[in-house]
Amino acid sequence: MRIHKHKGYIDLTLRRVNIKEKKEKTNAIKLEQKAETIIQLVAKKHKVAPKQLYVKLSGKILENYEYIHHLFEDVIDGAEKLEKYVDSAYIDDITELILQRFKPQIVQLTGTITMQSYAYDGITIIKDAINSIGKVEDVSITYLGGSRYRLIAKGEDYKSVEPIFKDCLNKVVSYMKEHGGEAEYQKQN
Repeated sequence: MRIHKHKGYIDLTLRRVNIKEKKEKTNAIKLEQKAETIIQLVAKKHKVAPKQLYVKLSGKILENYEYIHHLFEDVIDGAEKLEKYVDSAYIDDITELILQRFKPQIVQLTGTITMQSYAYDGITIIKDAINSIGKVEDVSITYLGGSRYRLIAKGEDYKSVEPIFKDCLNKVVSYMKEHGGEAEYQKQN
């Protein structure tokens, strides 16, 4: 690390930063640029200087958040309201742009189920095991080949997805065992 006072910046080497930290920082920069673009678009629509609007909004927002995009993500999740931080003249436009540009985070749990049945109607038993789940929203089972199936469950947060995933998995495994088949689950990262 070298400090150049006359140039006004600090040299940092990336050798001391691991890959995960680099990705996180790069992602944070991209999201912050997206937030700044939203502010610029709103400023242009309201015929205000972008820098002036940015200073006006960031003062209130940065008291409670490290980055502006963190507030925008909380607005998407419903955890925070813009009224606390933004003047009422800009709320509708900013909300509209946030909903267009920021998508809620989706958690996906994935696992592989190996199912086998040596009964004369084994394929029917496997199909019925898959159908035992029923129509569950954001849950799917796909055939991978060689008696292996992928179970995927998606949702907004891990706490809500995990019970659904486990319930579907238990239904398939228990159905297979009740009907003389075998079922084995392998977690995927």
